Amino acid sequence: MSGLIEDHIVGQARQSIWSRRALIQQLVSQQISARYKQSVLGAVWAVVNPLLTLMVYAFVFLVVFRPRVETGASDSTAYVLSLFSGIVIFGVFSEVVSLSPMMIVNRPSLVKKVVFPIEVLPVVAFGTASVFGVIGLGLLLLATLIFGIGLGFKLLLLPVIFIPLYLVTVGLGWFFASTGAYLRDTQHVIRAALQLLFFMTPIVWTIDVLPSERMQTLILLNPIAVVVESSRLVILQNQYPAWYWLLYATIVGIFVYAFGRWWFERTRGGFSDVV
Repeated sequence: MSGLIEDHIVGQARQSIWSRRALIQQLVSQQISARYKQSVLGAVWAVVNPLLTLMVYAFVFLVVFRPRVETGASDSTAYVLSLFSGIVIFGVFSEVVSLSPMMIVNRPSLVKKVVFPIEVLPVVAFGTASVFGVIGLGLLLLATLIFGIGLGFKLLLLPVIFIPLYLVTVGLGWFFASTGAYLRDTQHVIRAALQLLFFMTPIVWTIDVLPSERMQTLILLNPIAVVVESSRLVILQNQYPAWYWLLYATIVGIFVYAFGRWWFERTRGGFSDVV
């Protein structure tokens, strides 16, 4: 009888992510509150931080290196906004993935509570990062109005464009969270990989600066690159994204999401023994 009860509890703990949405929302709210709890300015930092990031990158890449990047406009303002959009989107992805390897290790009390659905942790991390990402995008949209670039109705496509971002980020979050619980070196590998991926993703540059179509195709095999480029087209140029690339990124995202969840469930049985 006790075995049946335990199986029932475990089954309840492994329900779908959607059925846990209320818990996820509560945990995201707690994460955001905890981040600025001891600071004087509080949540104001959620706006100040992306502004400071924009200023630093603008100084480095516009003043120090003086890049010549085609952004669909001839002035430096368009480049700064293009740069900022890439930083915001990649920031959501990198924050979740960089935290994932220690996500299980740093929460031993939750791991040993059978009734707590630890599979929501990467989703909570994505939700928290997305809140700050939305603030950054809000600043970007405000800047486009201030500098006269304008906004178009194609902004309504942003939720569709961000679907692959969610799928890939959470899927990798599950995979690296479970892998990091057994192999602590994972966190160091991920940090190095993210630095490399940052410069291989069209963030400080745009896809059209590449000399050949083959190189462009190679870069766009990265789903995050597809999301970055599609977002720029929608926000800054009021153009439709390349639907075939967006479909590709979504299909890859579904695979990564499904594999990450499968791997997490297959390995979670030993978490309590290694944390």
